[in-house]
Amino acid sequence: MKREEPLLFNKYPKLKNRVPWIPLLINVPTANERLTELEKEFEFDDGEIYIKRDDKNHPIYGGNKLRKFEFIFGKVLKKKKKGVVTNGGIGTNHGLACAIVCHELNQSLKCHIYLFHQPLTWHVQRTLLLFDYFGAKLHLGKGDIGTFVKFLFFKLRHPRYFLMFPGGSPLLGIGSSLGTIGFINAAFELKKQIDQKAIREPDTIFVAGGSVGTAAGLVAGCK
Repeated sequence: MKREEPLLFNKYPKLKNRVPWIPLLINVPTANERLTELEKEFEFDDGEIYIKRDDKNHPIYGGNKLRKFEFIFGKVLKKKKKGVVTNGGIGTNHGLACAIVCHELNQSLKCHIYLFHQPLTWHVQRTLLLFDYFGAKLHLGKGDIGTFVKFLFFKLRHPRYFLMFPGGSPLLGIGSSLGTIGFINAAFELKKQIDQKAIREPDTIFVAGGSVGTAAGLVAGCK
């Protein structure tokens, strides 16, 4: 089934020719499931608690990152980049998402990840195996700062690679803010579900944050 264009483009048609985008998400709009057991646990009687199941938006790797990557990788392909370079801990979920998308889009699209140490849990071990499976090129550093510097120098030496900070958000004015648009569009998706009576308009939206690009997009989209 052909994926529809972002709702944001329907609202602002001129963006279609200005903002790069590629379809990555599969199961959209994502469902909103009521968490009745959580309501009971917290003795919450003043309303209802729902979760938007973005973990099911792709059969291989679901979650918030792919909403951002639809726009970021749209730019990567538009600019005909050789690949992407990013960094994080040895179990970085962001790095794994980059590796998967590069592999799924085009196996000639390279993914380089500069890694620093973190506790070697079962999750980290699994992630390291998946890095290898999806063809990521790994570079292990001795510390987070030193690894970050090497990550930046890689981009200087290889200008045909796209520099992506962890979380897909800009840092200190460097990098792309395109990922934030993914969650402006997510707010539009939620609004359409509200209009269709699929869910009542929420009083509050809670979101986990790291680089806070997700939260920034939702704030802008809700306004």
